[in-house]
Amino acid sequence: MSAFVIQNVRLFDGFRVHDGPCSVQVSEGKIERIESSSSLGTANRLSVIDGSGCTLLPSLIDAHVHVFRGVDEVKRALAAGVTTLFDMHNTPSNATYMKDLSRQSNELPEVFSAFHAATVDGGWPRAIVRHTTDDPTILASLADYPKLDTPRSAFEFVAKNKSMGADFIKLMQESAECLTFQELPAPSKELQKAVIDAAKEHDLLTFAHATNLRETLLVLDAGVSAMAHQFFDQAHTEEVIASYKKTNAFVVPTLTAISSMMGLGTAKTWAGSAQADKLLTDSSRHLLCDCMRISSEGCSVQYAYRCVKALKANGIDIICGTDSGPTIHGTALGAAVHLEMALYVEHCAFTPVEALQSATSLSAKRLRLADRGVIASGKRADLLLVRGNPTEDIKDSTNVEKVWKAGHLCNVH
Repeated sequence: MSAFVIQNVRLFDGFRVHDGPCSVQVSEGKIERIESSSSLGTANRLSVIDGSGCTLLPSLIDAHVHVFRGVDEVKRALAAGVTTLFDMHNTPSNATYMKDLSRQSNELPEVFSAFHAATVDGGWPRAIVRHTTDDPTILASLADYPKLDTPRSAFEFVAKNKSMGADFIKLMQESAECLTFQELPAPSKELQKAVIDAAKEHDLLTFAHATNLRETLLVLDAGVSAMAHQFFDQAHTEEVIASYKKTNAFVVPTLTAISSMMGLGTAKTWAGSAQADKLLTDSSRHLLCDCMRISSEGCSVQYAYRCVKALKANGIDIICGTDSGPTIHGTALGAAVHLEMALYVEHCAFTPVEALQSATSLSAKRLRLADRGVIASGKRADLLLVRGNPTEDIKDSTNVEKVWKAGHLCNVH
């Protein structure tokens, strides 16, 4: 792997913007040196990339996706500057295939996966799978979903997932209180606590799906590491803020997916912008513009916006994630991260720098990815070069010029 220098760039290192133009030297897939001088490459006779007019930042992390077996769609995420994906539910065969492929190929983001989520008999996500596909192979796979019913089954489930290669554990807490489906069976708090306790024994993070306030409080009280969605059925309460603080949990809001669940035109409007044009193919644009429309009357995206804003104001970490996947309507792998960050800025009182932190340094910290998410000596060279200045105008994050995964220049055009 050849060494190179990116020089004359505005540098956002994942935490802050550096003063003046900088040069960053990469060697053997890692950041070697950072200097304010523009002569770094010349002095060392290295290949030089001129970043004049551009910003260099850590490449982006999407903390909530479903990769299934969508190799082509996952490639598009890399083209949007996303080099790390957290796959929140997948069949073991698909998860293993995508994880292995992502480590063998420089043209795919690195995939971390939960494998199967901790599901109960007849419970979520069976209803949404049946709602979104008629593929007989996918429908047949529902029979293999876990059917947890006792604390012992929870411990066995976590141990099995860990042995197969799961990087974290996903919980499903969905009774369909605020969705258009009939009432669904959902786990008890006792069962969820058993899953969480087992995950802690294996040193695994836990992420919980919930779309309403009641079930969000249930899994937070059970001790979950993070919420995989922001609820949207009612206004937030002081109780939910206190629950987050009690265990230092964080939230992956997935505002993009919430907008789709409500049938809003948020993604469609963004898809028609010049920024989105740079990141979308015809097929990904179609999927992004086609909403799920599964929320019940009385729900509001404003509840979600206001809660995220309040959580942030109270010191709760907000981690960027989109719930994107190859067949998930209203989303687009890679591109949706840029929309998600824009929503944080527009509706949740984030500065552009804070939005970028949610997809880089803060995300890496909370997801236990110590090797990436920041530009510093010794860190993995997962890098994104964009034209303009996204630290002042978040829309500039879409102006992708180059992407590096572990120092490898990726084919993004």
